Amino acid sequence: MILFIDENIFEKQAYGGISRYFSELVKAICEMPEHEVVIYGGWSKNAYLNQLKQTANLKVFRLGPTWDWLKFAKKLINPILRKVLFFQLKRKGKKVIYHPSYFSLDPFINEYCDCSVLTVHDLIYEHQEKNQNSKKTSERKRIQGLVDQIITVSESTARDLKAFNPSASNKISIVHLAAAPSAIELEQGRNNTFLFVGNRGGYKNGNLAIQAFANLKAETKQDSQLLFVGGGPFDVDEFETIQTLNLEDSVQQRNLSDQELAHAYQTSTALVFPSSYEGFGLPPLEAMQANCPVIAQKVSSIPEVLGEWGHYFTNESIDELCALMEKAAQQKSTEPSKTRQDLRDQQLRKFSWSKTANKTLLAYRKSIRKQDHQSINR
Repeated sequence: MILFIDENIFEKQAYGGISRYFSELVKAICEMPEHEVVIYGGWSKNAYLNQLKQTANLKVFRLGPTWDWLKFAKKLINPILRKVLFFQLKRKGKKVIYHPSYFSLDPFINEYCDCSVLTVHDLIYEHQEKNQNSKKTSERKRIQGLVDQIITVSESTARDLKAFNPSASNKISIVHLAAAPSAIELEQGRNNTFLFVGNRGGYKNGNLAIQAFANLKAETKQDSQLLFVGGGPFDVDEFETIQTLNLEDSVQQRNLSDQELAHAYQTSTALVFPSSYEGFGLPPLEAMQANCPVIAQKVSSIPEVLGEWGHYFTNESIDELCALMEKAAQQKSTEPSKTRQDLRDQQLRKFSWSKTANKTLLAYRKSIRKQDHQSINR
């Protein structure tokens, strides 16, 4: 079996959750020598592609600096080179699975591959009322109809997809994501920092975290910090809120490497994750692996990830969030109970990249069998 992945998400992201997903997935698949993975990366500068080690069964084809002068024509050149590479793979006589990396389908490759599989991470775009009748929404639904199988990263996303596009219901496979375990385990205690990882706007509720943190500071008078990781610099409204609440010395935004983020998870009081919608929720899983308490809303996929181990609040309540943050600050120096540790261990056993890879391969095989059956009946 040969897995062929296109360049779309890798050219869109230097870093990002979806490109990281594909990187981790192919590494896990390539640990099984009977499978081959080929990625056409185009003009991508994606960091995760840079980190992939090419082997006998993992090849990444990208256009180097000598091609940069043709980058203006990449919309013409990428489809040609993508097809050339695909047909080189077809000539090997093996089954070729086409897994487009984002909502952009090469119709020619989709026609001649042995099966095509699309991963849907969430339906956040479709959930927004302003987008429900947009061309982009219609195009996504069209692509879902053209592929042979759809992978969703959670049961929550599967439910949303069935509601959005009922005709896709019979081709959905649920395959949870995973997070790479931290390379080091720290013995030191936790500091006074609360983490918030990722984008802050809209449904991510970054402002809710700031308001709850301000209440916490007012009530406890403790020297706590709120660190926003990633998500870009604070905008004007965020700066005004922080200044109005006199939090300039306590709230900051930084960009961290994967290693620095792993260290932050291991040493912070808790991850504050007040998002009101998630397709999966990788930061809570990463925090749980580092034994960092997670405070989150009990919505969409979050209970799938955290189970009973999570600390939940409801209805975007500032008071509930503040109370849970205060409780986490009080408990940070105490050893978690055996019950808490057992709940964590039980949840973590559900997620690994080897499990993700194996379930993804099952989805590929299901699609191939379906295609073979249809060919016989023609």
